Amino acid sequence: MTTAHDQNLWHSQGIANMLKKLLFQNAVFHRGINVTVRNGYKWGAANGELVSVEDVEDNREPEIAHILGVLTVKLNKIPEGILALEHDPKCRTRRGIIAEMKRVYGNDLKEDAPVTVLFFEFEKEEPLIDLALDLDEAVISRLALKAHEKELTLNEYIVDVLTEYTT
Repeated sequence: MTTAHDQNLWHSQGIANMLKKLLFQNAVFHRGINVTVRNGYKWGAANGELVSVEDVEDNREPEIAHILGVLTVKLNKIPEGILALEHDPKCRTRRGIIAEMKRVYGNDLKEDAPVTVLFFEFEKEEPLIDLALDLDEAVISRLALKAHEKELTLNEYIVDVLTEYTT
């Protein structure tokens, strides 16, 4: 996990506010890779992105996480081995994940509904974010605007700029 100092820097520089928000009603996490299950396909293209992990029940500072992988599958077909990595202990069985998904998304949610499984890990060190920390807020805002215009995440845009600059 990132240190409290890193998180404060990211928050004070507005980095967390520029990232897509991954919201949790039960923001309990374990060390290493965590899994969360989301209804539908909205998060299907998030592989490789940095996201701001936020607790909807609490006012604590957001944390930055890296989406390591994405799997789209039917809710009742999520492999048990993947559920073992679920961030929420009560969701680490098929029965538990179905019950929690119905609680969050409503009892009308079908057990064979398509879901997106996100594999994520909290950032220890993100070189691109470290680079952005050396920039002032106006530069970061301009970078975020350019990224938005090109329909890229801030991270993707910085990679593009650095690749273009070094080639």
